[in-house]
Amino acid sequence: MTRFDDLLRTGGALAGRVGSAALDAIASAHAPQPGDTLGPYRIVREVGRGGMAVVFLAERADGQFNQQVALKWILALAASPATRELFRGERQILADLSHPNIARLIDGGETVDGQLWFAMQWIDGDAMLDWCRSHGTDLRHRVQLLLQVAAALRFAHARALVHCDIKSSNILVDAEGLAHLLDFGVARLTGSRDSGMATGHTPAVASPEQRAGLAAGIASDVYQLGLLLGELLGATTHAVAADEAGALGLRGQDRTFVWPEEVPPELRAIVSRATRHSADQRHASVAALADDASAWLARRPVRAYRIGFAYQARCFVRRNPALSIVSALSLLAMLGLTAAFAVRLADQRDQARAAAARAEAVSGFLVRMFRDVDPAANRVAADAARGLVQRGEAALADQLGDIPDVRAAVLATLAEVNQSLGDYASAERLARDSLASDPNPGTREWATRQALLAQALTGRGDYDGAVEVSSAALDAIAANTDLDEARTRLLAARANAAQLKGDLDLALGSAQELLRTVAAGRDGDELAAMARLTLAYVAEQRGDFATALADAERARTTLAAALGAEHARVAALDAYRAYLLLGVDRHADAERAADAAVAGLSRVYGGEHARLSYALTNQALARLRNGKSASARESGERALAMCRRVLSADHAQCAVSAQVLATIAEASGDHATALPLLRDVLRVRKATLRPDHAYIGYAQVSLASALCSIGDAAAARGHAAEAVRVLGSRTIDAVTQGKLDDLMQRCAAP
Repeated sequence: MTRFDDLLRTGGALAGRVGSAALDAIASAHAPQPGDTLGPYRIVREVGRGGMAVVFLAERADGQFNQQVALKWILALAASPATRELFRGERQILADLSHPNIARLIDGGETVDGQLWFAMQWIDGDAMLDWCRSHGTDLRHRVQLLLQVAAALRFAHARALVHCDIKSSNILVDAEGLAHLLDFGVARLTGSRDSGMATGHTPAVASPEQRAGLAAGIASDVYQLGLLLGELLGATTHAVAADEAGALGLRGQDRTFVWPEEVPPELRAIVSRATRHSADQRHASVAALADDASAWLARRPVRAYRIGFAYQARCFVRRNPALSIVSALSLLAMLGLTAAFAVRLADQRDQARAAAARAEAVSGFLVRMFRDVDPAANRVAADAARGLVQRGEAALADQLGDIPDVRAAVLATLAEVNQSLGDYASAERLARDSLASDPNPGTREWATRQALLAQALTGRGDYDGAVEVSSAALDAIAANTDLDEARTRLLAARANAAQLKGDLDLALGSAQELLRTVAAGRDGDELAAMARLTLAYVAEQRGDFATALADAERARTTLAAALGAEHARVAALDAYRAYLLLGVDRHADAERAADAAVAGLSRVYGGEHARLSYALTNQALARLRNGKSASARESGERALAMCRRVLSADHAQCAVSAQVLATIAEASGDHATALPLLRDVLRVRKATLRPDHAYIGYAQVSLASALCSIGDAAAARGHAAEAVRVLGSRTIDAVTQGKLDDLMQRCAAP
């Protein structure tokens, strides 16, 4: 240690208030000031300061474009060789990490006098705990936020990096509820023996091995993530002072927590296990901790919790929904007898009270029972689910005719399950029956059921009808400020239908309004993901695949945190990501994403489903791009056949499958198969989409290319001209552009 380093250490000659003030003054004199420039950036103001560096808000000043960044500057007094190496290491770590929940590196450099700096993504947000307090988030929302941090850590761990300093102040949450992990300044490679890297930590959140001066590994990140979860849930624990940190690390004591009454025992158990003193008694990985948290969100058994008979009984309904539905059907039969008996024994006032209490209790019970049979969220065989839902619908007609509000609620739930099963016609019919059973326009229930009807219409391919229903319902509740949850669902339904029909302005406006509404409310992660996904659809249709992929990645992270990584909707989003990855020429990644989607959806549904058909379509396209023609054709044929069985030959999704199969056939010279498919694709596109929809242009290009290949140059030129008219100034993907360029050469006018 040098004499200067000794002056700076805790308890050294420059310690204390006077010494610290002197050091701050010297350091500040050498640091940039507001108005100074570093590279292309102008300093706006200081936003944070630590022992090694200071962080500024800066803005682009070279006139190329407008951009705000967080600019980190190493303090002159801290610029020892070891500190400079740490600073360079943090820059390189950030350069290697690209994840929606990690603040990304933008630029970096060194001044003429050797001072280091780098610019990273500016996150306009608050520390995680502050954000939760200011937004009044409940326990579920806080666990969902933690899962976003876990996703970032899993990404880093997969690249042999541990963070080593996970705490609320190192995680910013933006206005959309997206968490961003910051400050990899003490991060290290797993297995590294660098002593400087191993000992850097914040004492209050340090793991026992960090306090003991040992090398930190994945187990340390698990420990700190567990502490963070405890803090988010409102637990208090023994504070660790710097001068006792090492001693506590060697005493072998587990932390003790004092819990608010509302925190369930499963969550307490997750924190307790993650923060064990012994690393081998903690969760084996961040993924294991995240699985426990996701299980709690999905109301599945939590492995960290001591499972006894009572806990098994509470989870029985979730694990065995088929038996639960049978019980529900039996209850329906008993309700009729109970109602008749109550009518005979009670006076009119007691009848009303009894009916109201019965309606509330029965409605909640039946809705939960039927929702648990949804295979998208629970591991229930799709065929079994269909049979049980049909039996439930039949029982409703006989037993709940005199309780219209209960009937309406259960019908709406059955519509949701049919929607998940891909039976959009039944979902539409049940949604309409639900509205007819309890027609009270303007209420929260009415608006939510209108959104459900719009979703069913979208599933059937009636995009105009879906936009009309959702827009009318939004107008009906416009004056009611207490219906934000229903409004978000209507906005999500309209945004999705609008982008599918090609009304990109309406889709974009609805998605942006949805994001604003969700950001101002609570429990909006799932809907925020759908809004972000709509932005991806809009960007994709405008030809900006890079932006579309970034939005889709953010949507997936949020959706997985809200629903669980194994949920069918997450797998379906992976199928769309595969298509976007092809658009940015990441063919191998695209095939992996498509394979994962097919595997996940096959596990969920077991048989045929519209989502599985879509995943198979993108798997076929990815395999074709990777030169696997035979397996590509197999997936393509399976996708189209499945789509036509579960939807119809005239459905827009089946046109996608047909176009991909035609592309595969054309690539092998099988024009006899390709041409009829491509003509049918164009027919369906024109029947279901706006005349200026990009997909019509793509269909024209594909048909023109096939016609050119068989020598029908005149017809090819006609379709190519129509494609150019439809696509206009859009940026198109490389494959489509290649086909157009090829047409110009092979089938140009004589």
